[in-house]
Amino acid sequence: MEGDSIRADSMHRAAVALLRRAYPNGSTQLAHALRGLGFNLLTRGLYDEAEHVWAEAAALYARIGTATVDYANAMSQLGRSQMRRGKYVDAERTLREVLAIHGPALTSSGPIALRTRQYLGEALLGQGRYAEAEPLLLEAMQQPIATQDRGANPQVARELVRLYDAE
Repeated sequence: MEGDSIRADSMHRAAVALLRRAYPNGSTQLAHALRGLGFNLLTRGLYDEAEHVWAEAAALYARIGTATVDYANAMSQLGRSQMRRGKYVDAERTLREVLAIHGPALTSSGPIALRTRQYLGEALLGQGRYAEAEPLLLEAMQQPIATQDRGANPQVARELVRLYDAE
């Protein structure tokens, strides 16, 4: 499995390099390639680099005026990267921005909105703000995200255990 992630990383980096040369001013294709690299970096636990890649993807989506959903997803993943690095206040700010600016464009039960609220709950938990974190995490637990339709999100379950152990 790790070998697959390393090969995927190599392919994403090659695609990003090629697209940077082909589109020096940026393009949707480059933003999408950065998105793929960002997901791979998160999966591999390389949160510092993932944060930079997601910030670049979000800035590129914003600059080229790509669909709101792409920008919201990139910003949500940026918040996730910040949170995984222990930058809970930065993550909270980023995630609240996604919900404030892009919330109306996202269906409240759509996967990006659900994930963003889940990540916000995790960021609040990281700050010890349990009363604010609990409803967000419970919502995420009760509304499995489309990619996790097998049942409850195991990450949310771990975070709820962490919350209740801390109280």
